[in-house]
Amino acid sequence: MTEILVDVPKMEEYLNENSPQTQTVECPLEEHFAPDIYVRQVTMPAGTFVLGATHLTEHLNVVISGSARVVIDGEIVEIKAPCTFKSEAGVQKILHITEDCIWQTVHPNPENITDTKVLEDKLVDYTNSRIPLESVNKLLCPSSEQQ
Repeated sequence: MTEILVDVPKMEEYLNENSPQTQTVECPLEEHFAPDIYVRQVTMPAGTFVLGATHLTEHLNVVISGSARVVIDGEIVEIKAPCTFKSEAGVQKILHITEDCIWQTVHPNPENITDTKVLEDKLVDYTNSRIPLESVNKLLCPSSEQQ
């Protein structure tokens, strides 16, 4: 079976031009440091769709409050706080936030780097802007999951 990929920047451009209710939403980010640990905490409002970066390292996810439908490795997972789970390296998540959500990712930082640009270069890949159409359909059209 051939996988059909969606070019995310083109999809965003199309939605912004053709759907008046589509808008970019600000999701506040907080960053925290402790010895050997780097934590990113993002607050996302209900109704938001989020395409996460591809993570380059294994890390923990801690959902402090709220809930989301998440595509992980092509499967829909319902996540409701409180929840902690591990993500493997190479994973990219697509989220539909169903209740206002506070989500943390906890990363190893053995060099105790505090320059967030350097950390992002080590931890995430933002260049993957093509995602499987099937994954988008699973979030946008929940009834298609049963077919």
